[in-house]
Amino acid sequence: MKISEKWLREFSLTELSRKEISERLTMLGLEVDSVSPVSSMDLSGIVLGKIVGLENHKDSTNLKICQVDVGNSNPVTVVCGAPKIVEGSLVAYAPIGSNLGRVEIKKRKFRGVESDGMLCSREDLGLEEKSDELLTIPVNCASEGQLLEEVLGLPDFVFDFDLTPNRGDCFSVLGISRELSCLGGEMRFPEINPAEISLDETLSVEIESLECCPIYAGRVIRDVCNTVETPVYISERLSRSGVRPINPVVDITNYVMLEIGQPMHAFDYLKIDGGIVVRKARNKERLELLDGRIIELPTEALVIADHLKPIALAGVMGGIFTGVLENSTDVFLEAAYFDPIGLAGVARKFGLQTDASTRFERGVDPNLHKIAIERATHLICEACGGRPGPIVITGSSHETQSKETVQFRPESVNKRLGTNLSEEDILETLRSLQFEVNNKSAGPWEVCVPSFRFDIGAEVDLLEEVARVTGYDNIPAELPQFQARPSLHSDELKTKDALRQGFVWRSYTEVVTYSFVSSDKGRLLGNDDLVVLTNPISSEMEVMRPNLLSSLVYPMIHNFHRQKDELRLFEIGKVFRREGNKIVEELHAGCLRFGPLFEKQWDLKPKESDFFDIKGDMNSILSPIFEIELEVTASGLKGLHPGQSASVFSNGVQIGLLGALHPGLVRKLGLMGEVLFFEVNLDVIRPAKPKEFRPISKFPSVMRDISIVVDENVSAQNCLSIIRNLDLPILRDLQLFDLYRGQGIDSLKKSFSIGLIFQSSWSTLTDEEVDNTVGVILKSLEKEIGAILRK
Repeated sequence: MKISEKWLREFSLTELSRKEISERLTMLGLEVDSVSPVSSMDLSGIVLGKIVGLENHKDSTNLKICQVDVGNSNPVTVVCGAPKIVEGSLVAYAPIGSNLGRVEIKKRKFRGVESDGMLCSREDLGLEEKSDELLTIPVNCASEGQLLEEVLGLPDFVFDFDLTPNRGDCFSVLGISRELSCLGGEMRFPEINPAEISLDETLSVEIESLECCPIYAGRVIRDVCNTVETPVYISERLSRSGVRPINPVVDITNYVMLEIGQPMHAFDYLKIDGGIVVRKARNKERLELLDGRIIELPTEALVIADHLKPIALAGVMGGIFTGVLENSTDVFLEAAYFDPIGLAGVARKFGLQTDASTRFERGVDPNLHKIAIERATHLICEACGGRPGPIVITGSSHETQSKETVQFRPESVNKRLGTNLSEEDILETLRSLQFEVNNKSAGPWEVCVPSFRFDIGAEVDLLEEVARVTGYDNIPAELPQFQARPSLHSDELKTKDALRQGFVWRSYTEVVTYSFVSSDKGRLLGNDDLVVLTNPISSEMEVMRPNLLSSLVYPMIHNFHRQKDELRLFEIGKVFRREGNKIVEELHAGCLRFGPLFEKQWDLKPKESDFFDIKGDMNSILSPIFEIELEVTASGLKGLHPGQSASVFSNGVQIGLLGALHPGLVRKLGLMGEVLFFEVNLDVIRPAKPKEFRPISKFPSVMRDISIVVDENVSAQNCLSIIRNLDLPILRDLQLFDLYRGQGIDSLKKSFSIGLIFQSSWSTLTDEEVDNTVGVILKSLEKEIGAILRK
């Protein structure tokens, strides 16, 4: 936001220099990006001249010979090639001997005609970067012979502020002046007297969306002469603030916005049908804006409408049909309070960022509407004439909005800031910022927050106010003193470290991916309980990942397309799912691999990784860390290979998934070969207890192999689980080492070969003891799954 120094000093009577103002406001949190002069030239010799005679140069079609009255008895002759020279206008005249930058004005001849000086454009005077037309001044604002600097308020400088979004109250001269006043000096606000009502006419206003527009104020002004030129001081201040002058009524509404911070809009009263309705847009309604764009309004957008059509996008921009033009004679002034939350993002949705939307989105003082209309009415009647009607305020039943009260403990200031401020200093600081303080003798103070301070809602906010006015450079810098004690690692951190080490030992590389994925990646495994983001960064990040696989496929695809034919990745992170209205977070560990089992070697045939390789990875990584015995059962989840995927269970609870992606999904992702993965939920499994020492038995072990025949639908895991669940003190270990189908076996059956290891800690085992234990195992298998010993 840009503000003229002279305009600022009209509001704030401060003795601070320009440099001091810049530094002190920056320290207050209102960063001043730059302070630049309006013109880098010395314009002290430039005067105003009235063109009293005008004729074409006889030897040139572009040049004109001007007779210019500069306040002396005799007009001077100036030859000028500028377009649109109008007789009777006041222009900027540089006499002979004056300097415009590095150019000295001398008497010159143009095609035989002497020119005594130069008529200047804004570009010649250093007021604009590019301008072809002469600088003209309204004849009712100055007279010939008057110094240009006096009329334009020069020399002047422009402060360019980089304001933070929480300080919406500072987007005006009034707001900056309030901040300056707390540094010392008096703030002077222009006196605003109610306009003399000369018209009984009003316009009906109806608010359908009170939650978005609690207050709407308006006034009719008839018989306005909008063909006059905008007063010089208004147009110049607008230009220095980066706002292009348009016509007097529009310029005055913009001027009031910059002056006190209340955005306003002026409608052509004669083009409004029936009255004003503040409502949400209806389905497929369209509006042509002042910049010529035609937009289709979403149903959540707030609009200002008449009884037939929308005429403005509330808080952003007016419509072109009811815009005030030079020939407009009757206007309707609008000043409203729009809820910042309701307007958030509306302007950006259409690629707009107007001065009004910038202020409304950050918060506008809800008590400014009447002041703004009275101020604009005064300026319009002064510049353009007109007959104003009464102000009509619709919406809130109270014109003055209630103020928030914050409980504040003055003793907390020194405790938190490390300062030594007295209660009187703290009280004076808060009052200088226009906080009303009830400093009770006992207990916390009751601080009434001004209606323009939307960023104050807690005691800590008031602490910040005291800190910034005191000056951060005046707060002593002191490092906190504490005794450093190393903290113990949490169980979760220990588990993560152990898992990382396990993955790395299996040649996996850790990746950290985004928790946001596209909806199609989120549904890889058929998940329908996705957590959808309200305002996603992009379409590739529109949902929270329901599993690690959905985000691990991104680096896999990235590497595959860069000719990486072998890859092993793992990640430990949060996944998200929705249970009704609740969002559940879980900590998962997962990995993904594809490509050959080992690198090419001259004496080994190539072998692609398969289901049993990823299962081996899972067992070797998880078993040493957790108190679990893993069980796998076939899984029919969407997205997984129907014959090479399984659900992983421990103690009857599902802890994860294991297997290969469906070949169709692999092709859809643009990959080749088998993509293998496993993923477990770390929240439902617990780390193993510290291992206890067990001495190695000094007695020999005995090995027995058994081959059993079972039905085709019986899994090896089922057989091993039955054996492990038996109470067999001498059984030390068992292992499946063969699967057979074929000759000698029924076509509906298969054979498992299981190796059994027996050992005792107290004696050497006899054949009878081993045979009895094997018999128990065979009987249990026969009873549970109908297994018989293979002959």
